[in-house]
Amino acid sequence: MTAEKRSGTARAMILAAGRGERMRPLTDTTPKPLLPAGGRPLIVRQIEALARAGFDTIAINVAWLGERLVDALGDGSRWGVSIAWSREPEPLEAAGGIAHALPLLRPGPIVIVSGDVWTDYDYRGLAARIAEMERSGSPPRVHLVMVPNPVWHAGGDFAFGDGRISLDGAPRCTYGNIGIYDSALFAAVPPGSKAPLLPLLREWIARGLVSGELYDGAWVNAGTPADLAALDASLSDPGVGAAAGSGNPLLDFSGLPRFDLIEARHIEPAIDALLARARAAVAAVAGDGATADWEHVVAPTETPFDELDRAFAIAGHLNAVASTGAVRAAYNAVLPRVTGFDSEVAQDPRLHARYRQLADGPGMARLSPAQQRVVTHALRDFRLGGAGLEAPLRERLKAVREELATLAARFDDNVLDAEDAWSHHVIDEALLAGVPDDVKAAARDAARAEGLDGWKLTLKAPCYQPVMRHAANRALRATMHRAAVTVASERGETPQHDNGEVVARVLALRDEEARLLGHASYAGLSLATKMAGSPDTALAFLRDLAQRVHPFALRDRAELSAYAREELGIGELAAWDIAWAAEKLRQHRFALSEEEVRAWLPLDHVLAGLFRLVEKLYGVSIREDHAPVWHPAVRFYAITGRDGELIGQFYLDLFAREGKQGGAWMDEAINRRRVGASLQRPLAWLTCNFPAPLAGAVPHLTHRQVITLFHEFGHGLHLLLTRVDVAGVSGLQEVEWDAVELPSQIMENFCWNREVLDSMAAHATAGGALPDELYRRMLAARNFGGGMALARQLELALFDLLVHGGGAPATDAQPPRDALTRAYAILDGVRAEVAVEPYPPWDRFIHHFDHVFAGDYAAGYYSYLWAEVMAADAFDAFEEAGGVSPAVGARFRDAILAVGGTRPALESFVAFRGRPPQLDALLRHNGLVDT
Repeated sequence: MTAEKRSGTARAMILAAGRGERMRPLTDTTPKPLLPAGGRPLIVRQIEALARAGFDTIAINVAWLGERLVDALGDGSRWGVSIAWSREPEPLEAAGGIAHALPLLRPGPIVIVSGDVWTDYDYRGLAARIAEMERSGSPPRVHLVMVPNPVWHAGGDFAFGDGRISLDGAPRCTYGNIGIYDSALFAAVPPGSKAPLLPLLREWIARGLVSGELYDGAWVNAGTPADLAALDASLSDPGVGAAAGSGNPLLDFSGLPRFDLIEARHIEPAIDALLARARAAVAAVAGDGATADWEHVVAPTETPFDELDRAFAIAGHLNAVASTGAVRAAYNAVLPRVTGFDSEVAQDPRLHARYRQLADGPGMARLSPAQQRVVTHALRDFRLGGAGLEAPLRERLKAVREELATLAARFDDNVLDAEDAWSHHVIDEALLAGVPDDVKAAARDAARAEGLDGWKLTLKAPCYQPVMRHAANRALRATMHRAAVTVASERGETPQHDNGEVVARVLALRDEEARLLGHASYAGLSLATKMAGSPDTALAFLRDLAQRVHPFALRDRAELSAYAREELGIGELAAWDIAWAAEKLRQHRFALSEEEVRAWLPLDHVLAGLFRLVEKLYGVSIREDHAPVWHPAVRFYAITGRDGELIGQFYLDLFAREGKQGGAWMDEAINRRRVGASLQRPLAWLTCNFPAPLAGAVPHLTHRQVITLFHEFGHGLHLLLTRVDVAGVSGLQEVEWDAVELPSQIMENFCWNREVLDSMAAHATAGGALPDELYRRMLAARNFGGGMALARQLELALFDLLVHGGGAPATDAQPPRDALTRAYAILDGVRAEVAVEPYPPWDRFIHHFDHVFAGDYAAGYYSYLWAEVMAADAFDAFEEAGGVSPAVGARFRDAILAVGGTRPALESFVAFRGRPPQLDALLRHNGLVDT
């Protein structure tokens, strides 16, 4: 879900169960039939709509409905809600829905159905109870439904027209309801006396905080046998309430995700319900003829969009970390629906016109800079979304994007399934010489779990990487390497998971998408929203950097080849020799092994050191907390300020397992935003794939893994430490993609700081602090192989840019297989230009390059290097101040982390550093300068 399409604050939302017309004055005061022709009773439709919106408790006064109707409706279980009936007709102040609801109020969605909006009900108790709950940090979400009675008040003075209440003494009445989502509004009720709600409603509607809709046939006459028979038939219909989702934990937005309750079966009905609600919000804004201001154009969609984002993020996260057949099927079913909705929003000409009215009107100047950026970027996204295209082209663009989303999920599924399906069974332990003991122990456990002797090796990172780096048996390394580089390809052992056609189709569709939007290539479309601005700029940056790096990469390769030939007896290095030979050379040159450092880095000490660093730099506190999780190994934490106020929360899912995608990432679960008087605080999930600890063993991390953890935590800080309250530009939202790696790469640099390393270090037998001599060897080896490593990043970035047409205008669409052949030809050309590593002819890297073909880095992989320039330069400010400097940390938080996407990333960098970034720092940090 793209954040730029989800902006505004929904203060009010009507759940229209009828035709969805605007509320209007009516002069007909005749009671309406119990069951409107061709429809369900009003109360049934109300309950269904409220249930779909995620409410779980309804308190209602139903004396006026008639006992038979109350009995027929039952307890609400058919819709998945709980209904608290109040049957006492008098006095309404004491026995009505409002008074009856007070004991039921709790965190989460509550519905209160009451009578006439001009009756002197006592709202004081309701206001006091809500205020009390808000002070405790657990506010309810209240929907107050008013049902005017045209019989009792046929001559009343209430009228509703064009979004305003007027008191003109005319004999009018209105059928309908009024929905209030902002529970803090009730605080406006004067204390100490009975107060009619009407004056408050008039004020709230004038401020755009409340809106209404017509319910056709609102008045119910339950008096005739024919009406009751019709009602009974309607209520016995198995379809009644079938779409309700209030018992669905994915629709509970009152707090943290309910991973203890969420199941695959909840995904589709929840997303469908939220899509319906979001579409209704868009339609209401698009059809609103009121003043084009923030409250009427942007605000009404924020809550529906935000809740759709949150539920869809949970579904996607479960598919990534706890994938089952049922979860995958449900996620893949809703993916094109959500993508299609995004396209609908981006292409809606009525919504586009409303935003244009706002941007061009006098109200734009009154908006805050953050709000102005939301509007400006929304207009950009309408253009990039195809709002200006003719209808047939809009439909085609929508179909292209839906198919691309489905293909991305299929790509990931193929990679995960192919990796999970492959294993190598070893009987002779001698073949595992050099492999670390804990890796062998895990492989033995994996074999025993399948009733096998020996050891089971897999392509999961905790097994694959140590084997490639430490296994002395060259044939074993070759076997593992071939399996890894042919994953999800026609050359792999599970050709049913071949991604070849997926890659070809993705490239063809991206090319078509770009052309539909007037861009010569997909690279041009992608760069339109990034710092670099154009493919030419990004390509020039990469090739300039390649010229500087290439001599150092060649030197690294020559030294490695010479050592392998002279010391290891390998005449010509193969791809499966590189990591092993490099580790041997590093040990030889620096007397430093990965396992030696790993012994000093137990996981809990690493986490403690990481948290202490963040606390010192940014003036916060981090403590472990409790929340429902998707796997027992997942941990949960809260970040608070110095005053103890909650800032944000995050999950840590650190260990590899089956059904979990490989790699490491941070993703947004909840974004910070202001919701009425309340603040929605951010929530992140941080995911790695470290080796799971053996039973009774203390998990340790390699220094590479520590760097990975710090990297992802840096992304998390960008989300969690924002101070922006405007949806759409808080946290990482609207931060240019080639700048999002800045905070993560800053954190990587701290992994080499002595103070930070000392705070993480502990040894089971040696005890004490990290030895000075070991630290010196680590620093000496820090940039070992840096030229080759940077050359590999340049290879990937150049391929990504060129394969998406970044070096030339896009060519005509080609048949799928030809497109794949062309992609590999481009990769071969890039490798000839910048690579120094050997590649076997069966290498099928593109088939599992998930960053580009399943992730968000298409025509943007260069972002890692672009951001690394900024990160290296920015980290110099910390080094100039002595390292872990709270003063510099405060400046970094204020200038970069706190501001989110409220301004261009370059402005944020200059605000921190005082000047634009310089390339020299990157080369120096990577040891790529002659000394």
